Amino acid sequence: MIKEIQSLIKARNKSLINAENKVQELTKENQILRQKRLQDVRNNIKILEQENKKIELIKRITDLVNGNKYNNEKVILNIIRELVTDYQSQN
Repeated sequence: MIKEIQSLIKARNKSLINAENKVQELTKENQILRQKRLQDVRNNIKILEQENKKIELIKRITDLVNGNKYNNEKVILNIIRELVTDYQSQN
C-alpha cells in the first residue's frame, strides 16, 4: 500500500514538473510573440505615416491642378516637381 502511494506521489510530482516546464515554455513563447506583435505595430505606424505623407502630397497636387484658373500647365508642372522634390527630400 505504501509503495503504491509513493509511486502515485512520484507520478504526480513528475506530472507537476512537466506542467511547470510547459508553463515556462509557453510563457517564453508568449513573450516572443508579444515582442513580434509590438514590432509589427511599430512598422505599421511607420507605414501609415508614409502613406499619410503620400496622401497629403496627392491632395496638394490635386488642389493645385483644380485651382489652375489660367491653364498654365508649365507653372503647375514646375510646382508639382517642387512638391515631389520636397517629398523625396523628407524621406
